[in-house]
Amino acid sequence: MTMVIKYDYEPTDEQKKAINCLDRDVAVVAGAGAGKTRVLIYRILNIVLQGKADFSNIVAITFTEKAAAEMKVKLRKEARRQMELNPLLKSRLSKAPLTTISTIHGFCANLIRRYALKIGYVPEFAVLDQDDASRLLIKAISEVLEENENADDRIFIRFKARSYSLKENLEAAYNKIREFGYTVSEALEISLKSLEWAEEQAKKNLEAFNEIMKYAYSKHNIADKRTRFVKELLPKWPEVEPVFRRLESQEELTAEGKKAIVDYLASFKGITSVSATFDEYKDVILKGAQTIPFLFTVADQREVVEKFASLLEQIDARYTKLKQEAASLDFTDLQLKALEILKHPDVKEQLQKEYRYIMIDEYQDTNYLQQQIVDEIWQEGVNLFIVGDPKQSIYRFRGAEVALFEDTSSRIRKKGGENVTLTFNFRSNKTLIDFYNSFFANYMPGDPSKPYAVGYEAARNFHHNPDEKALNIIACNYDEKAEPEKLPPKLWQARVISRLIKEAVESGEAEYRDFAVLFSKRSSGLSELEEEFARFGIPFTSGLSQNFFQREEIRECLSLIEFLNNPTDDLSLAACLKGPFFSISDEEIYRIMALKKELQCSSLYAAILGCGGAGFYVQKERQRFGIQQTAGNNLQDLAEHLAELCTYYGYMSLSDILHEAIKKTQFNLILLAQTMGRERLANVEKLLEIISQEVQKGRSNNEIVEVLRIQQEKAVPDAQVVLEDQNRVAVMTIHGAKGLEFKHVIVSGLTDFEGRSGNSAHFDFHKEMGLMVSLPSPLPELGVSVPCADPRYFSYLEKEKDEESYEDQRLLYVAFTRARERLHLVFAGKIITKKGEYANGIVKMFDWNFLAQKVWFKDLELSFPEYEYANFDAKRKVLLPEVKIAEAHLRPRYRALSPSALVQFDMCPRLFYLEQRLKVPSRELIASTDFTQLELDFSYEDELPPAEGTPDKATIGTIFHEIFASAENLEEALEFLRESGYDNLEENYITILENFFRSRFFQSKGESEVPLSWYLPEKNLRLIGFADKVIVEPELVTVVDFKTQTQGDFAKIAQGYEMQLTVYAKALEASLKRPVRAYIYFPYPDLEHEIDTRAAQSRLDAVLDEINKVLDERSLPEPGNNCAANCRYYSLCRG
Repeated sequence: MTMVIKYDYEPTDEQKKAINCLDRDVAVVAGAGAGKTRVLIYRILNIVLQGKADFSNIVAITFTEKAAAEMKVKLRKEARRQMELNPLLKSRLSKAPLTTISTIHGFCANLIRRYALKIGYVPEFAVLDQDDASRLLIKAISEVLEENENADDRIFIRFKARSYSLKENLEAAYNKIREFGYTVSEALEISLKSLEWAEEQAKKNLEAFNEIMKYAYSKHNIADKRTRFVKELLPKWPEVEPVFRRLESQEELTAEGKKAIVDYLASFKGITSVSATFDEYKDVILKGAQTIPFLFTVADQREVVEKFASLLEQIDARYTKLKQEAASLDFTDLQLKALEILKHPDVKEQLQKEYRYIMIDEYQDTNYLQQQIVDEIWQEGVNLFIVGDPKQSIYRFRGAEVALFEDTSSRIRKKGGENVTLTFNFRSNKTLIDFYNSFFANYMPGDPSKPYAVGYEAARNFHHNPDEKALNIIACNYDEKAEPEKLPPKLWQARVISRLIKEAVESGEAEYRDFAVLFSKRSSGLSELEEEFARFGIPFTSGLSQNFFQREEIRECLSLIEFLNNPTDDLSLAACLKGPFFSISDEEIYRIMALKKELQCSSLYAAILGCGGAGFYVQKERQRFGIQQTAGNNLQDLAEHLAELCTYYGYMSLSDILHEAIKKTQFNLILLAQTMGRERLANVEKLLEIISQEVQKGRSNNEIVEVLRIQQEKAVPDAQVVLEDQNRVAVMTIHGAKGLEFKHVIVSGLTDFEGRSGNSAHFDFHKEMGLMVSLPSPLPELGVSVPCADPRYFSYLEKEKDEESYEDQRLLYVAFTRARERLHLVFAGKIITKKGEYANGIVKMFDWNFLAQKVWFKDLELSFPEYEYANFDAKRKVLLPEVKIAEAHLRPRYRALSPSALVQFDMCPRLFYLEQRLKVPSRELIASTDFTQLELDFSYEDELPPAEGTPDKATIGTIFHEIFASAENLEEALEFLRESGYDNLEENYITILENFFRSRFFQSKGESEVPLSWYLPEKNLRLIGFADKVIVEPELVTVVDFKTQTQGDFAKIAQGYEMQLTVYAKALEASLKRPVRAYIYFPYPDLEHEIDTRAAQSRLDAVLDEINKVLDERSLPEPGNNCAANCRYYSLCRG
């Protein structure tokens, strides 16, 4: 009796078709948010309720252990719900846990344990995780290379001479061979056959090259003479053509003939353009120039390939032996052995009876070996159901082949099965889905001639809930070469993201947990984002593989571990002493190092042990070198503690030693007190866990140290912090976000999605071309080496690059479609060229007519006005913000000074040196620490002191500058004065405000409190400051500084600020590429004073040179001639 399933929602017709088609094979394309997991769950239940099979006859294979666990929970939960709705179903649905739900590796492992004896293997084995397998393989490679080290082998010599990473290349090639299901001998056979093809291809390239060069020479007199090809290479063609023709005829060439060809083709290096006249033949010419030399090196290439195949045979044997000794299999072994088992007829027959329904999730991530396993199971009487989304295939680096989805779908159609597409998106709102359809229709057109070029199919909206703020694009057009003074793109992106999140949370619009920040790769600005998150106080958790071992807290622990492993390692000990474990100052460490040298100790540790004693000699040495002996930094305690840890290292486990060191030094409490303290502590706990796992494997402390060194070369993710407060921003790569969804998704760095360099391996394996080596081939008779000219290699690289470009399209699709409610695209880089053309392929694909209506351009009102909305392109109807002004936020590879410091130096070099260089605290607090107090020196020495209840000049300046920057009218300014707490300010200074609000500088629209930066590389200086107001007009920029003096010689006062305004003007000219006029404005007398920046330039240059001289010499300069009694250093200087 069949029973009807009761849904907890109303499925679409497409979903019902996928759920109810139980008598035929089915391939389902499920786009992002299409509800494929529900379809899988209901299909399993429907199979049982319709009496087609029991749960034990169903196998569901997922991509990850997490996905498998979640599917088990959801299946049991839905089965319970169905039984509650209809108790009669209990007899059928109570056995839901019997369904086999696992990863492909879990399925294979169970199969091997069950049928191991069929292939002569033992059922008891451990499964190596990827890290352990990699370490074991690297060990096998290292041992094989050591055994071949002394061999007189020119191939190894050439490989090492090119500084190539031989171990990494061998590891990658070996893994690829096995993942395709080949043996090394089969890989060599493919390689030798493809070399024959390559030789024929090089001959064809030679023939085409000769004909095109003959034709080009006949036309060279009318060709464009500006290219090197026409000017230098074509005229020489008649001299070398005969020898090229002899090579084409396969005549024996002399050494001189070969050298003539090689030398001539070497001249093509660096040529990317031939001439407009011959542009249609450019590829033929350049490909010929690259590949013709291969005809001289075929024998050498064959020898190289055979040598590497021999190495791989040895590595395979050694790796197999190491795994046997550990009674372990790696993931590829699981698949290979499972495939071997499935080829046994009796096993296949038994499994066909047992497994009636095979369901595979995320099929777009299947590799060739896994497909072979599926094909062996998918026989007569077995129903196959695959579901996935080719648009989300982003795991090529793991061997996934997107073309396999269409291949299997096609075979399902041929067998009379169904292909179903789930077109509804249940995740995102209407505005976002409209954007996906608009953008990806252009960006992912597909190409039927390329099986890996997946095209986009429009999604349908389920919710019908448009949101005008759903899509937010913030872009910065940035040319690093032309605009070095601007904020670096990654930092710009980090600040925009931080402010965007902070404002949304503070306004109550969202919580931190609602946000995910996605990066295309780990180098796209993670460190900058972390710094800005810390600055803004934004909590986050990172799933990025920003190398865990590069974290500061982990480096501290590793320094201690390296020292314990080798007590003569001075660098590790010094790093450890300086860090939180011991917190010893640089000066103390330096003095101990000096003592080590004086006493001729063998190591820093030996010096500490000697200096940590209590004898008269040691005490005398301590005093002579100035080494402290305080309670907080007791050298004797330090010596005893280090000696104790070194003793522990001989008999305690490394995890116990590290626990002891943390406990004794309170390292954990120190970490908790730091920014992101809980995350730091979680990372240390993860390190302890890693070490404990190695201890449990029976490894010695020395072996564990070696394991940690190997792991440092690989990307390990930070600890996933489990905290009571989970209200945190998620930061991860797009790969890490696959399968997840968030209310707000921020995609950072769209400019990083393009221009991947492709495969850079110098020794690699390709499934069709075999083993390829890009080593240059020596021609001893010519005394030269020919660069790699293997036609297979060029063809391979071209295809690799093409496949990567299509995967980049899919990667962007995955990123965008993680969003439920809001999608924020934040990117900086070269977007538009000076000619107004798109430099970025992604931006080029935006449908600007659509975006002009749909995009919400949010004004973030950042603390720095780094973009403006003046660049409106009426044709495209879109705003492209560009960096206008930005403060430098770089690490100090230069000296950074404020313009007011220049004024300070010009008035008194000694004052500048004491404050700016030595940071000497004042002995008297007569003057304000704000330099605006020194305005008195330029003006009115005889001015009366302020009346009682009136603030000092510095405070007055601060109050009025806040008004100038923020008040919109006189009434608002007066209200601000009343709230300042100084009752008589309004009465005494009303004239300043009245004049200010009538002035043209207030009436003109502009930015207030603008941070400016001017980099002078020739002087190794960066001048940074804030201008009171900047007014940007199409042809002119005006910068104004406001001064609040009420009497004195205003021209003289303004003269004192000439250099400051000149710096502002030069910074703006460098940034905006427009002329700048600079003014001092005195509101009290309503007086404008224009600064002649050209005249001030020479004075400024002289002052900057003097500043560098003073800072370089590090000697106290003479005081200035305008000493003021209110100078903070007056008593120190004149004493």
